Amino acid sequence: MPLSEVGKAWRRQQRKAWRKARWCLLALALGGSAYAFTAPDDARPWGDLHYLGFVLLFAGIVGIVFTLLMHYRCPECGKLVGSATGGIDLAPRECSHCGVSFL
Repeated sequence: MPLSEVGKAWRRQQRKAWRKARWCLLALALGGSAYAFTAPDDARPWGDLHYLGFVLLFAGIVGIVFTLLMHYRCPECGKLVGSATGGIDLAPRECSHCGVSFL
């Protein structure tokens, strides 16, 4: 695959991954807000919202991680694009396995 085609394919995969993760991002934002601004021992009626916020926060994090693990793959070799530290590189310049450039 020519280099420009690899870069275009990579950008398509990135957009697809973040489109699939948008509901997880929404759950992350809503859950984080609900968890941060309510307390479980509060006398206010939204004490259960604290626990729901934690569940949404956790589900959002897990959903984003799994979405990135499934869709952040090199279009050339098909392996997960990682960083030198062993994590997922969100803006890689090249594949960590085959070395093909995404620019």
